[in-house]
Amino acid sequence: MHSVLGSRTVQVILIIAIAALLRLPAIGQKSINPDEMWTLGQGRTGWAYVTDGWRDDAHPPLRYLPYHYWLKLGEDDWLRRLLPAAATVGTVYLVFLLGQALFSPRVGVLSSLFFAVSPFSLFYSNYATMYFVLPLLAAASLLSMYQILMKRRAIWYVLYTAVSIIGIYGHYYFFLILLAQNAAFLLLHFSGRKRGSLARWMAAQAVIAAAFVPWLPRFTHQYLAGTDVALASPLRDLHKGLKALYFFYAFSLGHSVKPQNLAIVLPAVVAFFVPFVRGAKRVLDVRPPHVILASFFWIPLVIASFRPVTMPKHLYIIYPAYCIMLALGVLSFRKARIQFALGAAVVILSGCSLANYYGNRQLDDVSIGAPWRELAAEVEMKATSDDLVVVLPEKAADFFNFYYTGDAPVLTLSRAADELKRDLEELPPCRRLWAVLHYGYGPQGERNRE
Repeated sequence: MHSVLGSRTVQVILIIAIAALLRLPAIGQKSINPDEMWTLGQGRTGWAYVTDGWRDDAHPPLRYLPYHYWLKLGEDDWLRRLLPAAATVGTVYLVFLLGQALFSPRVGVLSSLFFAVSPFSLFYSNYATMYFVLPLLAAASLLSMYQILMKRRAIWYVLYTAVSIIGIYGHYYFFLILLAQNAAFLLLHFSGRKRGSLARWMAAQAVIAAAFVPWLPRFTHQYLAGTDVALASPLRDLHKGLKALYFFYAFSLGHSVKPQNLAIVLPAVVAFFVPFVRGAKRVLDVRPPHVILASFFWIPLVIASFRPVTMPKHLYIIYPAYCIMLALGVLSFRKARIQFALGAAVVILSGCSLANYYGNRQLDDVSIGAPWRELAAEVEMKATSDDLVVVLPEKAADFFNFYYTGDAPVLTLSRAADELKRDLEELPPCRRLWAVLHYGYGPQGERNRE
């Protein structure tokens, strides 16, 4: 039995099974959130986004186009999220291959386990947007680059180029990965550790750049319009580099453990931060695997930290590197007992965060747990065509109407006091009035209540 479980193949299969069991059964549990609603709405427009929809948005077309075809399978919440969940399970295997190629099978197994049970990863695998594609494509691109350096076969250049083109058309943050990879390649080349053909590498970069040229005018428009693509600020924003600490926190415990929950946060400092620091120190030299991994993680992290709009979801793209560094740190301890204790602590603390997530506790964005689907179903079942449904404020109507298909007409009310008074006076006659009020959260929610 021990020899069977000790097989790398069996270990990886078990880890993939764990990843699937943590994600697939419950992906339809929560109602659609704002990010998902926008993505699905743009996805339904299909190729119209390429021709016109991009003007009011800040993203490249492959952020939305896959959902144009995926939604043809059905509009159930479980099915909507099946695409990111299934792709994330596949990413678990890529993380294993990447860790194994760069370091060893043990690193590959442990890093894939950390990715599989990660609350940060699970959050975005249950998220019907295209963030799930970031670590998938980044890991595939990095693995292709490593094979280019080690084996120098033309097929790896082709694969690397194809994945990179898909990446930049999927999210603009993928350009940070290309920047990191070029920095790593040139450092290895000019430091005397020449691996791979510089001419072929530059040709691949030229093809990637040429492939983006058709979208370049649209990208330029989005940039000049001051949308989310805009690169940010100068040295006066140096303090924003401290955002990196928040990114590490999210990478470790996800979005469902409040910082004041010291019963989880303090053990996490030991279980996550200490091994990560040890793992990061292990890759501070010019050996190819170390240069590749360090560049892949630190260059995007540092640059993105100086952008005010950057959030942890944008840096999901470097999350495979975080898991690998964490695994390296755990395995850097000589005693097997310490390795086991730290690995178990990471899994247990991740489980605590997952329990909060599925229990709608301590979410840093409480709207993620709002039961719009259940609310719409309740009104739909009880309201008749002679009734009237009023929804306040306007934003709440988007969520309610996303699910509501009943016979009673829906009227959206303004949040402004003078307009609200006028709207209430002009309400049409009805048998019963159903009021759907969404105060919101935080300071804005308190003002809405008043």
